[in-house]
Amino acid sequence: MIEKTYGQIIHRASDDSYVITKNGMPYHVYPYAVEFAEEWDAVFAYAEAHPECVTERRATLRCAHADTGRTRGEHTRRTR
Repeated sequence: MIEKTYGQIIHRASDDSYVITKNGMPYHVYPYAVEFAEEWDAVFAYAEAHPECVTERRATLRCAHADTGRTRGEHTRRTR
């Protein structure tokens, strides 16, 4: 089996997903979706074998708000 090379990847600790570069564009690989399972397994194996290529990204305040169930516009909308 030929191992894929992902270069630098970002591990998002808040949801255990990865952000990789695929076809020159950022690509979010989410672990709990069936359609991404094979890709996530490959990225996870690469990250385990090449920890020097992994940047850990913790949730920021802005990211933490995304977990509240609000829509994107509600994060910036002022209420009176």
